[in-house]
Amino acid sequence: MSDWVFAATGVHPPAVAPEELDKLNERWHTLTTKVQESTTTTGKIISDITTHNTGEAADAFTSCMNASGIPTRLTTFQQHTNTIEQAHTTASSILHDTTTQMQAKAAELNTNLRRALTTPNLQTPITLFTLLKKAQQDLHTIDTTNAQAITNAYSNLDTQSTEKPAEPTATPDKDEGRTDVDKDVKKMWEKDMSDSERRTAAQAIVDEQCRRYGMEPKKIVWDPSIAPANGKWDWDENVIKINPDKLDESSILNTLAHESRHAAQSQAIEDKNGLFAGLIGTNDDNYSRQRYGATQKEIEEWENNYSNYNQAPKDPVIDTEAEREQYQRYLNQPIEADARKYGNEFAATLTIDAMRLYKQGKPSGVKPYLL
Repeated sequence: MSDWVFAATGVHPPAVAPEELDKLNERWHTLTTKVQESTTTTGKIISDITTHNTGEAADAFTSCMNASGIPTRLTTFQQHTNTIEQAHTTASSILHDTTTQMQAKAAELNTNLRRALTTPNLQTPITLFTLLKKAQQDLHTIDTTNAQAITNAYSNLDTQSTEKPAEPTATPDKDEGRTDVDKDVKKMWEKDMSDSERRTAAQAIVDEQCRRYGMEPKKIVWDPSIAPANGKWDWDENVIKINPDKLDESSILNTLAHESRHAAQSQAIEDKNGLFAGLIGTNDDNYSRQRYGATQKEIEEWENNYSNYNQAPKDPVIDTEAEREQYQRYLNQPIEADARKYGNEFAATLTIDAMRLYKQGKPSGVKPYLL
């Protein structure tokens, strides 16, 4: 087993299994086939009617069909579903290749380290760290190269639409600038899911975000004592605390991503200050940009901010000038601005399909916007 290699380098194989994309692809293939059948049938019906009928009624029917653009729309929709099907097929193949390449690289490092330890000498520690750093760089290259390949596979989807998409339904909360989720996701979370399903989905969301940062998943502790807050990242206990009394509110979805980002900020600070940070490169910009979407300067700002944190007012009703000023200092500090931005982006892009997977305790495969 080479799992320890991924933990040591902070680079893990894809969280989403290729088989999940294969299942999704089967659904799109079925849809493409049905649309193709509908397009053919509709075209034949229209052709038969216009060929075998004359008069004002037939002319009106032909004019109506031409104006509606139904045949063209069906054809366009068929092309669109076929494009999506092809994109999923390509992405699934890339995920298979990524996992295979990463496992091979981890096995290679495992073999090389064992060989180096067979005849230890004074240079052995340097050799071990050199091998580890090289493997880390190679794994990062595999990860980023294949991530870009998957992005490219889906890059043409936006251009397939012939109509302007609807405006996003997510709206910012007037008090915290917190973006809410899409109305359909909101309904699913608040109306269609049980408390147990929400807890399962919440942990799946946190697990997925942590793994993307190369971190072990953080446990959610359901703690009503943190009220009136939705959630809290507890660095000392290494857990994310969530207010269970707010679990039936869709704003919790934003909170889960927000608090996961705080956990990543803490890990970034630890990476920067690690004993061997200079040797294995965890304190340089290339590493921190790839892993955390932040420069070393930004991480230093986070570190200073944690040491001089501005607490939010304890009273949930802010009705004095002093409380408003305190609340603005809380909102505007670097770690909160960064986590809020991340939480908002996650909430704004969360889909029904992703929620269905989270509900089952599975990762959605959606990349965080910063990485």
